[in-house]
Amino acid sequence: MDVDFDKIPRKPGVYWFKDKDNKVLYVGKATSLRSRIRQYFRDPVDVKTEKMIVKAESVDWTETTSEAMATVIEAKLIKQYKPKYNVQLKDGKRHLYLGITEDDYPRLKVVRRPELEDLKFWAGPFPSSAALKQLLRWIRRIFPYCSCSPGRKRPCLYYQIDLCPGPGIISKEKYMENIKNIIKFFSGKSEELLDQLKNEMKEFADSQQFEQAQEIKDQIDQLERIIYSSKRLSGQELEIDYGLKTLKKILIENQGIDPFYLQRIEAYDIANLSDKLIVGAMTVLMNGEIDASEYRMFKVRR
Repeated sequence: MDVDFDKIPRKPGVYWFKDKDNKVLYVGKATSLRSRIRQYFRDPVDVKTEKMIVKAESVDWTETTSEAMATVIEAKLIKQYKPKYNVQLKDGKRHLYLGITEDDYPRLKVVRRPELEDLKFWAGPFPSSAALKQLLRWIRRIFPYCSCSPGRKRPCLYYQIDLCPGPGIISKEKYMENIKNIIKFFSGKSEELLDQLKNEMKEFADSQQFEQAQEIKDQIDQLERIIYSSKRLSGQELEIDYGLKTLKKILIENQGIDPFYLQRIEAYDIANLSDKLIVGAMTVLMNGEIDASEYRMFKVRR
């Protein structure tokens, strides 16, 4: 198979190999499409991959706006085409899927055999379980959802930290809006979801319901960072941002402190990526709002 690597972009995206009958053999994702596809023809590969390359007649790809969206589109294409070489795993285990239950207040759960579950929606498979779990952590902060066992009567820990809206506490109508938005995101309709939220924000603003409009604006800001961020799925910056928004709620909204007295708040997070590689990140809250231009990353010496 001849591949013109110069035509392949150095952008995040999803790629798929096809055989002579135009049948999809394998679907993968990459932070750099050119680098990832080139590896198949340059680096030593395992037996399964070598067999796939021998059968492949062509490779196609599509760019995505971020690695996060590549994760979503990869799972969507694997579900659609059921490629042979995505199904045959080395360790015999099945990939993970995201499932949304048929409960009165639907729950989100990670499953391996969605066909055996009572689900109203499922997405996947996700070859990277870490990427799926990271996406769920991010999405939960934008559209809180329930993951507790059905029948629980007392609010869970996630409810206490605003990551679960509390079935029976939040109205079913409001809760189902979150579920519909989550389904739209994991169906690969992120741009449509953004347009929907922007229209809702405008409607609230036009009717002078500014608090509701601000809530949706916060959702839009976080969602855009997932969709358009060029960073890898480390999650560090979003983790800090969520902490700052919580701090804003406690100090400014709940305690009634004038933002004038909290002009600048800095939050730091340290991550030990290995014994020798330690990195830090700083995010700044200016006058009660996150200032993205002040974000910094540091290498930390022992």
